[in-house]
Amino acid sequence: MGYFLNPNPAVSNRQETTVYHLAMMGRYVFPWEIGLAANYRYQSGFPYSRIIPDATTEPTLNAVPAPFFVENLENNRSDNVSLLNLRVDKAFTVGKVTFTGMFDLYNVLNTNPVTNFNLYSGGFGGIIAVLDPRVAQVGFRMEF
Repeated sequence: MGYFLNPNPAVSNRQETTVYHLAMMGRYVFPWEIGLAANYRYQSGFPYSRIIPDATTEPTLNAVPAPFFVENLENNRSDNVSLLNLRVDKAFTVGKVTFTGMFDLYNVLNTNPVTNFNLYSGGFGGIIAVLDPRVAQVGFRMEF
């Protein structure tokens, strides 16, 4: 049986966190088979804490060096993400085949929250990734 070691008594190794996600989507077909679709998503940021890699402390704090949180996760939260995507499509039928042309626009609001960053003490806060910018796509579908 191993005994519990907590390298930072001020921060419990058992923490409760909450994240949430909201998604709404809909599509409407106008006359002449022209479709308009919208997809809106809102996601909370994730709770985080700076992480100390124990192997870098002198002397190491654990018998088996392991990284640990500096503070409670509830104290910090990354950026929330709000994302709106739109699609316009036009369908037409030739014989038994239906052709659909589609135009998609992603990240219509052009939001750019940070989605990932460094949590370790050496480069803490350094940005690793942000949400992709506004992007358009043209597509074609054939149903038979």
